[in-house]
Amino acid sequence: MSQKGSVFQKGGGGTNFEQLVQTAFLTTLIIHGNAPCLDSGELSEVALQVTNRGYETDDFMVTAKSASGEHRILIQVKHDISFTVDNEIFKEVINAFWKDYNNTSIFDKSKDKLIIIKNGLTKDERNHLKSLFNWAKNHATEADFITEVNRIKGKKDRLDVFREVLKEANKNTYLTDKELWEFLKCVDVLEYDFLNEGSIDKTYFLNLIKLSKNKNSATTEKDIWDSIFAYVATLNPNGGSVTLESIKDKDFFQHFDNTHLTPYFKAVEKLKSDSNEILRPIKTYIGKGENEFHLQRSELREKILVGLSNSQLTIVTGKPGVGKSAEIKEILEKDYPNASVFVFRADQFNESTLTNVFSSQGVNETIQNIFSCISLIPEKIIFVDSLEKLLEADPNVPLNSY
Repeated sequence: MSQKGSVFQKGGGGTNFEQLVQTAFLTTLIIHGNAPCLDSGELSEVALQVTNRGYETDDFMVTAKSASGEHRILIQVKHDISFTVDNEIFKEVINAFWKDYNNTSIFDKSKDKLIIIKNGLTKDERNHLKSLFNWAKNHATEADFITEVNRIKGKKDRLDVFREVLKEANKNTYLTDKELWEFLKCVDVLEYDFLNEGSIDKTYFLNLIKLSKNKNSATTEKDIWDSIFAYVATLNPNGGSVTLESIKDKDFFQHFDNTHLTPYFKAVEKLKSDSNEILRPIKTYIGKGENEFHLQRSELREKILVGLSNSQLTIVTGKPGVGKSAEIKEILEKDYPNASVFVFRADQFNESTLTNVFSSQGVNETIQNIFSCISLIPEKIIFVDSLEKLLEADPNVPLNSY
């Protein structure tokens, strides 16, 4: 990768951000957490600066194991990167990705992933860039994918950027639509706000450490985090790697007791299962069998996606029966395939407190602690169906009180 860098990078900011991200992944390894951008897959190794293993992507790699086998996730950490044709850092990242992607001895296109991590995505990147990668994964053919992308100018423009940058990486030869689609299925982008004041992501990880601490440990979760960070700093210069076996004698490892996290992981699975049951009866098609018809509402869908990308709260309005819930279900399936989605019916909130809302579902843990347990999942979405029914509920129910 290029030795050039911004004043921020030369001052150590880029390195600091990289090590914070690596610390987050190492913490996830310690608590037996899952890797991001996979349906499921528990981390088994974190390896730093992996050029010594033959990779061009050099920041770090994580290995995860799932029911379908072993997955390798190659990660480039860039505090600030612009996804444009003339951005040299972006071109270097894609060039390294393309070389690793085509090296069948170290990369399995059916299982492995290529991820860019930056400190914060722009609204445009959250909307168009994330959708581009998600649509590639969720379309059965390159033709369907290209047709879908071409409907929205912002997404088409993003695709054209990848087409041009990959042309340069591919010895000045354009990729076919199929080659481009297959490559993008392996790519994703994540954001962590570790360098921001009051970082939400760091709060999640500190809370994770707090929840999983050994009862005999008097060390604060911040001190434990700092110890892991310091250990990461010793590994980076030498391209070190970490497994649970290799760090079981480290001081910071002794503070963890992962059995404490079991109730929270079970709560997450319970809420996901309940959410699937609420979504299951919602139909995204009209008619049955040969008469089955899917109504394309690209403009409406794009407006909802923009709302989700730009705001913490998005309200979809319309008359009863026009298909609001069906459209949301399709968006969750196609545009947020790796998100942790919690779905509720409005009448479930007809309780005096949010604690009672969750306990009525057999979940006694707080939503903050539940979110901490999924802190490496790129998106977390709460969908309340038939929100208007809250107007008919007791005015003292939790959501009506705000």
